Amino acid sequence: MAEESITTYCVNDDGFPKVLYAATMRLGILDRPEYVGREYTEHGLDHCEVTVHVGASDKFLEMKPWSVTATGCRMADTCQLVARKALKYLCHMFDWHLGSTPMKYFPPLDRGRPAWAARIRNLESPGCAEDNPTLVAMSGYLLALDELCDALNKRVKSLVKDVEASEANWIKAVRAHVQAVERAATAESRATLAEMDLKEQSNRHSQHLRGVYLVDRAKRKERYHWAAAEPLVLEGTPLYQLSKPRRTGEPVPPTPPMSPREAGDEDPNDCNAGPSVGAEDPAVP
Repeated sequence: MAEESITTYCVNDDGFPKVLYAATMRLGILDRPEYVGREYTEHGLDHCEVTVHVGASDKFLEMKPWSVTATGCRMADTCQLVARKALKYLCHMFDWHLGSTPMKYFPPLDRGRPAWAARIRNLESPGCAEDNPTLVAMSGYLLALDELCDALNKRVKSLVKDVEASEANWIKAVRAHVQAVERAATAESRATLAEMDLKEQSNRHSQHLRGVYLVDRAKRKERYHWAAAEPLVLEGTPLYQLSKPRRTGEPVPPTPPMSPREAGDEDPNDCNAGPSVGAEDPAVP
C-alpha cells in the first residue's frame, strides 16, 4: 500500500467522531475537528496513523488548539480510535467544566482523578442524585464497554508487536538463508576448482612417473645388454666381454700357450718369420 496523506472531517461517520464533534460544540469549539492520516506498510502489515486537530474554545479562552495521534490498521477504524482518544483528553482538560453537562460521565484519560472518582461513587450509591434510572444503567453499561475496549486494545497492540517481531525474525531468517545459499555455492565452486586442480596434478604426476619409468627402463636395458648376449667365438676360443670396463693401469693377463694341434696347423711361412711362442731356441745350450 502506497504511503499518502489523507485529510478528512469525518462528516458522515457515526460513532466517536460524531460524539467528539457534539462535545466540542458544547464546549465552545466552533471549528470542526480535522483528521489527517497516512496509510503505509511495515513488516508486511498494513498500518495507519491519524492525527486529529482540535481548535481553540471561544467560551474558555485558556484552552488553546491541541492535537492527538492514534495508530491502527485502516483509515476508518483509526479515525474511530483517535476520536475516542480525543474525547478522553477533552474530558481530562475540561474536567471541572463538565459537571453540569451530559458529558460528565464520559471516561477521562485518568480515571484516578478525585472529581471523576466522586462522580462515579455518587452514580453507583443507593441515594443517587440522578432521577433517571435509565441514565444510571446506561452509564454503567457504557463504562463497562469502555473498560473492555481498553483491554481489547491492549491485547491487539500486544499481538501486533508479536506479529512484527515474527516478521522481523522471518526477514532475518530469509537473509540468513540467502547468505547460506551463497556460501554453499561459493564452497561448491571452490570444491570444483580443487577437484580439477587435483586431477591436473594427478595427471602430471602420472606423466612424471611414466617418464621416470621409461628412462630407468632404458638404462637397465643398456646396462644388461652385453651381459645377456651370447659370448663370441673366435677360432674356437670363446671371447667374453667384461660387463665393466677395465680400469687404466690394471695388468693385462698373459696370452695362453698354443695347443699342439694349433702348432701343427700353423703356416710354414709364419715359422720363417720368427720363432713361435713356446719353441726352444737351438742356439741356447
